Amino acid sequence: MNDNDIKKLCIKAVSENISTAEKQLFDKCLAESEENRNKFEEIKTIWAATTPDNIPELQDADSEWNLLSERIRLSEKEEKKITISKRFFNFNRLLFTLKWKPALAGSIIIVLSIFAVILFTSKKESQLKTVSTANQEHKSVQLPDGSTAYLNYLSSIAFVDEFDEDIRSIKLNGEAFFSVVKESRPFIVSTNNAKVTVLGTEFNVWARDEKTRVVVKEGKVNLGQKSGKGIELSEGELSTITTNLNPAQPEKVDAQYLLGWMDQKLVFSKSSLDEVASELERYYSVKIIIEDNRLIKKSLTGTFKNSKIEGVLEMICLTMELEFEFQDENYLIKSNK
Repeated sequence: MNDNDIKKLCIKAVSENISTAEKQLFDKCLAESEENRNKFEEIKTIWAATTPDNIPELQDADSEWNLLSERIRLSEKEEKKITISKRFFNFNRLLFTLKWKPALAGSIIIVLSIFAVILFTSKKESQLKTVSTANQEHKSVQLPDGSTAYLNYLSSIAFVDEFDEDIRSIKLNGEAFFSVVKESRPFIVSTNNAKVTVLGTEFNVWARDEKTRVVVKEGKVNLGQKSGKGIELSEGELSTITTNLNPAQPEKVDAQYLLGWMDQKLVFSKSSLDEVASELERYYSVKIIIEDNRLIKKSLTGTFKNSKIEGVLEMICLTMELEFEFQDENYLIKSNK
């Protein structure tokens, strides 16, 4: 039996509207699976918690279905998705005849309402797909609309198997380069503290902790907080949002240089020492300590490829007039003066 058939039996059993043959099948289902027993206990709990004191007289099945839709506040699109459950509702119309007590019928309606919410929530969650990368790993991901996302190391994106009719939505943590198919539906990349909206273009999003940085390779994008209009970025422009601040004014950059990470490079452009250290920690799975807080705002521009951590730190310290040492399983960066 499939999951819906089992749930039907559970609802019939808890409402005491189960035939002898159905009861035998129901008992067999409970004996065969702990999951089925857990589902029955869940429905029993819902039944006990939602049985009303006063239930209005029962209306016809179509009217009751409209009330059910209103109860769970389904959008017009969501109502299209519940065709199967509506058939289930109509299949059980015999439960809702005048021979049943109004209180019993009303209680069944409530159980079905909650059952519908559980069903559609579970279905929606099951459609969510997450793709992640490991340390020093890159990965190309084909999105449902034909767009692509190329993930940098220690990054993840989440999206549904099929985009909505009016929006294409992605959640990002880490860094990814997006090549978006142009169409009427907006393509939105959400991070912890910002959102990027486009119709069709190529752009890079770096989002770690409470900072989001966007670089546009081609076309235009809109960068803003999760609510609000944001600012427009064009080809070759960069902007950053930190915590709850408004996005910084766009600045002209060498987009190709900043996208060097796609060629397995570590790329820094006017990056503060604390940001550099954080990137190196993630990339090499090490711990880096900056001895003096006065050093963290020193900036670095440079690229590194296929280098060991010691070689990268050597070059960084040489450039910034610093030095480092390996101490207690950590790398310590300090002034050389």
